[in-house]
Amino acid sequence: MRNHSHSRSRYHVPMSQISDTLDHAATIIDTTLAHILEETQKYFSDIAGFPVEFLDSLYASVNGGKRFRALSALVGASVTVDGDFDRAINVKHMSHLTTALEFYQAAALIHDDVVDHSPTRRGRPSAHRLFAHAHDDEAWLGSSDTFGESGAILLGDFLLACAEREMTYCPAKVAEHFASMAGEVALGQYLDLRSAQQEPQGDSEALELAHTIIRLKSARYSVAHPVSLGAQLAGAPDETVQQLLNAFEPIGIAFQLRDDHLGVFGQLGDTGKPSGGDIIERKRTALLSLTLAHAPDHVSDTIRSIYRQDTLSAGDVEAVTEFVDAYGRDPHEVLIERFYAQGISVIEKMHLPSHARKLCEEFAHLLVWRTQ
Repeated sequence: MRNHSHSRSRYHVPMSQISDTLDHAATIIDTTLAHILEETQKYFSDIAGFPVEFLDSLYASVNGGKRFRALSALVGASVTVDGDFDRAINVKHMSHLTTALEFYQAAALIHDDVVDHSPTRRGRPSAHRLFAHAHDDEAWLGSSDTFGESGAILLGDFLLACAEREMTYCPAKVAEHFASMAGEVALGQYLDLRSAQQEPQGDSEALELAHTIIRLKSARYSVAHPVSLGAQLAGAPDETVQQLLNAFEPIGIAFQLRDDHLGVFGQLGDTGKPSGGDIIERKRTALLSLTLAHAPDHVSDTIRSIYRQDTLSAGDVEAVTEFVDAYGRDPHEVLIERFYAQGISVIEKMHLPSHARKLCEEFAHLLVWRTQ
């Protein structure tokens, strides 16, 4: 592959202590999640009991991950308390909001893996494969694949109920905001599913659709809504909540565009997905649309021909990866830079204490310029 370098010195922010601060906060979030999971297990065990395979899949789905959504909520709350992360963690009902976000994230990933027929998640078998393996181990009747997908859908539904339960502790306005976010994700997921049934294109309409899907199912849900939810819970004025939503939506788009980059060029040890995973799943990403837009006609025709196949060989994945590297990678990086700069510009114009502004800028940088 070619050597790619992109200057971003204008927007580079030294990480200083933010990584350590976020790691500390993630540990607290993990501890809280573990405690609530234990309480949940006890509650339902007293009623009906937990089948061991359901419980194993539940813990496997919730454990792990970088807790970006919960951390985003803490960043938003920190803006309201002068950039003080310790005070943000102790905002009333913050533990319920961060737990709800992580339960919802786990549910969304479970359902996403079923839709995408993805066998792995974070380097381990995905939930529907864990259920299928349990079916095989017990030599039950029927199809293990069907059982696996059905079990995973129900596990996802269970986690959605757990998230909703946590949100009942939060003010009604915050809970309503959370519900709107969940509706956006479902619509975005459907648009993503729908686009995957159509011939991949490289025109402006295809790129706009890719951006719409990113906004709904990832950018606003993964970053913008959690940040603004945290601020809202901490008592920020409506104007500040909206400004944070406006600032972190383009940051969230850049975050997802980086994820799409890693979905092609990332390594299993870093991403938990095989290299070329998005190609294997034939995702209609902005990266693919840009590749088709900039590639010669015969290359675009080859990519479309490959994407029409029922299954892709290792050679097919390697060929598309090389095409993306040659024609889509550079314009995609330019797009990432553009959205990142747009978000930083909004943050710079907000009337925030210097420490709070610095926290927002450092967090944005961490989200976008990552390798995992």
